[in-house]
Amino acid sequence: MRTGEPTDVRSVVAMFESRVERSPQAVAVVDGEDEWTYGRIAGVADAIAAGLRGHDIGVGDVVGVHLPRSAIGVATAFAVLKVGGVHFPLDTAFPDEYVRSLVTDCAPRAVVTTADLDLHGTVALRVDALATTPVEKAVAPPTPTGDTPAYVVYTSGSTGPPKGVLVPMAALTGYVRWHEENLVCRPGIRVAQTAPVCFDVSLQEIVASLALGKTLVIAPEGLRARPEEFVRWLADHRVGQLLLPNVLLEAVAEAARQLGTTLPDLCDLVQAGEQLTLSPAVRELVTAEPGRALRNSYGASEVQDVTSYLVRADDLSGGGPCPIGSPIGGHGVLVLDEALRETESGELYVTGAVAHGYPGRPALTAARFVADPFAADGSRMYRTGDLVRRDARGDLVFLGRADGLVKVGGVRVAPSEVEAALLAHPEVTRAAVVARARSSGVTTLAAFAVAAGATATALRAHLTAVLPAHAVPAQITVVDTLPLTVTGKVDRAALAAPADAGVRSTGATARELVLLEILAEVLAVPDLGLDDGFIARGGSSLLAITAERAARRKGVRLPAGELLRPRTVGELAALVEFEQGGVPPAAGAAEHDVDPYGLALSADEVEAITRAVHSGQ
Repeated sequence: MRTGEPTDVRSVVAMFESRVERSPQAVAVVDGEDEWTYGRIAGVADAIAAGLRGHDIGVGDVVGVHLPRSAIGVATAFAVLKVGGVHFPLDTAFPDEYVRSLVTDCAPRAVVTTADLDLHGTVALRVDALATTPVEKAVAPPTPTGDTPAYVVYTSGSTGPPKGVLVPMAALTGYVRWHEENLVCRPGIRVAQTAPVCFDVSLQEIVASLALGKTLVIAPEGLRARPEEFVRWLADHRVGQLLLPNVLLEAVAEAARQLGTTLPDLCDLVQAGEQLTLSPAVRELVTAEPGRALRNSYGASEVQDVTSYLVRADDLSGGGPCPIGSPIGGHGVLVLDEALRETESGELYVTGAVAHGYPGRPALTAARFVADPFAADGSRMYRTGDLVRRDARGDLVFLGRADGLVKVGGVRVAPSEVEAALLAHPEVTRAAVVARARSSGVTTLAAFAVAAGATATALRAHLTAVLPAHAVPAQITVVDTLPLTVTGKVDRAALAAPADAGVRSTGATARELVLLEILAEVLAVPDLGLDDGFIARGGSSLLAITAERAARRKGVRLPAGELLRPRTVGELAALVEFEQGGVPPAAGAAEHDVDPYGLALSADEVEAITRAVHSGQ
C-alpha cells in the first residue's frame, strides 16, 4: 500500500497569512474570555518574529517554546516558523530539571518563556518583551521544501532517555491537506485545543486550524479530567471538531449521556493515541446527530498521523477491533516480515513524509529509518515497531507493539527510562518497571525497587521531580528482592501479573468502604486505607476518569476532578453521592450508626452497598 500523489508543501505560514488578508477580523483563537482575531495573531507573530531576528535567530535554528497552551503560544509558533526556525515545544508542567535535560540535549538557540529559567547557559527570551518588538517591516517567511525542518518533539525510546525527533515540513503540510480534504472546513468552525503542548498533535491543531480559517478554542488546563465540566465547556463554546485519545472520548461520551446533551455543534470526532473502543456511550454520541463523523487515526511522533479510518455504520453495530485505516497526508505503508517481504500480517513500515531522524543519535536513526527496498530513489522508511494485519477490506488493524514500548494514557513510555530514573536514587540498588493492563482497559506502569531505607513515597517524589507525569508509575513497591526466571533474569511476567486489589477497612463506615473498594480496584493496590491520597497511591487524571466511571456503575457519583485535589480517601468519602440520595438511617439499622461526615444512609442503602461491595457488582 504505497503513498498517493505527492504532498503539497505550501508553507503553512503562507496559508495562514492568506487567511489574514481575507478575514483579518475573523476570530482565530479563543483563550478564556479573550478572543484573538486573525489580524491580532498575525501582528503579535510579526513582532515576536522581529524579536527573534534581532537575536540572530533564523533559518534552521531550533527555538524552544516554554509557554502554556495559549493565544500567545499560537502566535509564537507561527513566529518561529515565520523566521524559518524549528519549533521545539516544552511543557510548562514538566519539572524544571526535566526541562533542563531536554534543553541540554536539543541545544536550541534560545527558549521563549514567561518564567525565570536557569537553562545552564541557553538564552531565555521573555515572550512579553518579544511581543512588543517594533516591526518596521513584516518578516517574509522563507519558501520551504518538503525536507525543510519544521519542529522537534521528544518521545520515549526502547532504551535510554527520551530522544528528539526532527520532523520535516512535508509531514506538517500533509496533515493540513488531509484535514482540508476530509474534515469540515467552513470558516469559523470551532476546533478544541486540548492536547499538551509537548505533543505533536498540539502544533497540528494550531496550524491546521489557522491555515484553514477555523477558530481554535483553547481548553483550560486540567479540564479534560473533569468530563461533565468538559462537556459543558464543549457545548458552551460550540465546538465542532474534537481530537481525543480513546479513554477521554469514552469519558466525554458517558458525560454527555449523563447530562442529556448530544453536543449538536460537534461534527467531527478524531480518536488518536490509543486503540479505539466503540463503547455503547461512544456509539450513542456518534449517532446522536446526522452527519457526525468519527475517525480512528494512527501515527507516531516520527511520522505524525499515518493512517485514518472513517468509522462506518457496520462498525458501530458490530464488534471487534476498529481498523486504523489507510495512508493519509503523503504517507505510504508497508506490512513486512522479518526479511522485509510484504505480508498480510507483520510489522508496519511508513514511507513518504517521515522524520529526518533523531538529532545526535546516528546509530538509532539508522536502526529506525531504513532503506526502502521497494523504492528506486533510495528513499527511507520508518520502522514503527507496531504489528498490524490487513482485514478483508484492505484496511490495517493494529495488533500491538513489537518492542518494549508501552502506551500510558496515549503516550509512549519506555519502562527502561523509568528504571534508569529509579536507579539514579542513591538508595535504589535494583529496579524493574512493567506495564499492567487493568480490567478497565487502561494500561498503567508498576515499579518495583530494591531500596534499603527508602519508602515508596520518597521514590514517587524522586520520580515526580525528574520525569513527566505520564511516566511516573501508578504503583511503586519497595521489595527485598526482584523475582527471577530460571535463567536468572528479572521475571517481568510475574511482576506484570495484576495485583489483587485490597483495602485496610478497620473502622470504615459503609460509605467509606464503598469508596475504598472502588479506588483500590482502579489503582490496583493491595492495601488502600482511609488516610491514603488518590494521587499519592498512583492516581492520575486518566485513572480519575476511570474511577468516576467505575463508581457510576455502582450507583455512586464521584467527580473525577475531586480525586485530583489533595484529599485523603476518608475526606473524599464525604463528597460522594448515591443515586438514592441520603436519608436518616433507622435506629440501630447499621453497625456504624454515626456518620462522621454528616451524610446519613438508610438501612436499605447500607445493606445494598454492603452487598455490592462483597459481590463486586
